[in-house]
Amino acid sequence: MENEDIQIIKKLLEKQKRNDLQDFLNGAKSEVEQTGQFGSYMNSVISYFNIYLPLDAFVKSKSISTEDKKIILDAVLDLYPHGDNSIEIQGIFFLIRRDDSNINVLEMNKNDLELGEHAEFEKNIEIQYKFLKEQLAKSQKLFDKGDYSGVLTCVRSSIEAATFDIYRRITGEEIYGTGSLGEDYKKVKNLLNLAPENKTNAHAKKLTSSLISIIDSIDELSNQMGDRHVQKVIPERHHALLCLNSGRSVVGFLYSSLTFQYKEKNTLYREIIDFLYEGTNRFKPREFLLDQPKLKFIFSRCDEFTKGLIKKKLISEFEINHFKDNDVFFKVLELLGNVTKKDITLVQNKCLGNNQCGLPDEFKADLVLF
Repeated sequence: MENEDIQIIKKLLEKQKRNDLQDFLNGAKSEVEQTGQFGSYMNSVISYFNIYLPLDAFVKSKSISTEDKKIILDAVLDLYPHGDNSIEIQGIFFLIRRDDSNINVLEMNKNDLELGEHAEFEKNIEIQYKFLKEQLAKSQKLFDKGDYSGVLTCVRSSIEAATFDIYRRITGEEIYGTGSLGEDYKKVKNLLNLAPENKTNAHAKKLTSSLISIIDSIDELSNQMGDRHVQKVIPERHHALLCLNSGRSVVGFLYSSLTFQYKEKNTLYREIIDFLYEGTNRFKPREFLLDQPKLKFIFSRCDEFTKGLIKKKLISEFEINHFKDNDVFFKVLELLGNVTKKDITLVQNKCLGNNQCGLPDEFKADLVLF
């Protein structure tokens, strides 16, 4: 049964004579997912609009054009306009309705396998996030008992554990802690595209800059007033309360950013490929392409984590049935950069026996791998 939001959006699409998109949303449900991150307006919250589709429509959503997706997003924004004291929807995601009785696992094609990958990713995130929330719940108990030094120490440990966990998930390596929360966070912020200099929106710059200050301040408070070291200052209730609430926000925001980048990979993957199929873009130099406004905007939303996910998806799923496909495939690899020996092995295996696929000489020349 469609919910009210979907019914209104379908009526808006009908008014635009987009009956095809109206039919596409038949049987869909929706929800607004708030990130907890402040938006561009006063007291607005950056959010995303999740559309849960029946199986057939979900499969179709894999190939929906950027233009059609924007038309649906515009209809969503008619329903939820940006403004003060409101949600600020930044994008839409197509997900599968798990209660769809027509789902037959044996009929799911390779694109649908990503659903299981996504579910497993979110499950693993939820396990770690649940652990950290339990740690913060312990902080609350310490706060209620008046153990303010313990609160500062526990909150600091939770942020440190979140930083280590996220770094490991993105790079596959263990982080070597410096003993400074701020320095350890620097190793993660670029991976999650949270560096202030990467933001074009002035409010986003302020927010990400403030995050650095908050983490540094929690670290300093913990060092001076926590029970890990000899206390220089005895903490008061308001110190502990500020630290506790800030710690919750930081941990929640970091994991929300990680999950968002995972979801965003499909959109960015499609946008990069669509751009390279336009005209002769696939033949142009890397530096020239990265300087083009459209591609620059796409890559402004990519962090190292997302690039790795896109590269994995490209190598495992992209079909090379024509020389044009081959050109696009290797140009995407070139744009993503950081191609490893393992990547080259996977690409060679992918091209094995396919006379439409081959590593271009100029691509080989540009690789400095070994």
